[in-house]
Amino acid sequence: MNLLRYRPHLVVAASLIAVLAVYGAALSYIAAKSAWADEVLQTVEPRYARLLGLRVSAESIGQSLARASAILARHTYPASAVADRVGTDLQQRLRNAAEAAGVGVSGSQIVPGKADQDMEDIGVSMTLDADVAQLQAMLERLEDQSPLIYLDSISFQPSGRNAEGRLSIRARFSALRSRS
Repeated sequence: MNLLRYRPHLVVAASLIAVLAVYGAALSYIAAKSAWADEVLQTVEPRYARLLGLRVSAESIGQSLARASAILARHTYPASAVADRVGTDLQQRLRNAAEAAGVGVSGSQIVPGKADQDMEDIGVSMTLDADVAQLQAMLERLEDQSPLIYLDSISFQPSGRNAEGRLSIRARFSALRSRS
């Protein structure tokens, strides 16, 4: 009978405990979500800052890319050029430089080169007959040409002729062709 007398108080207390439990669970859920959101923000913030930095420097990156593309275009054959045609053009450029420098060309041959995803190396093997000054003049003429011509390997032997100071030279030259 004693419980009946305290029944209104017990109902209010039980109701209050139930409401506090619901609010406690809700607050606990909100606190967990807040901690999770803070953690996500901490991991995303550096990425966002990098992207913001890229966005701010997009114009200078674009200008640098344009400059690099222009330099690449000056130093390589374009992807639109057929590899066989590039080899023939390279061979003709080398023969013209040799002729202008007074270097005798005994033979020249387009040789297969290496290729990777972005660039293809197109080579020409040449047998030359010259003295040191003529060879130097030929190489100086090649230095100013565009697209660039690279000297990959060179070997010298005294010429079989009786001319003093003449060399028999085997050299491999190459140029790059863009593949993209």
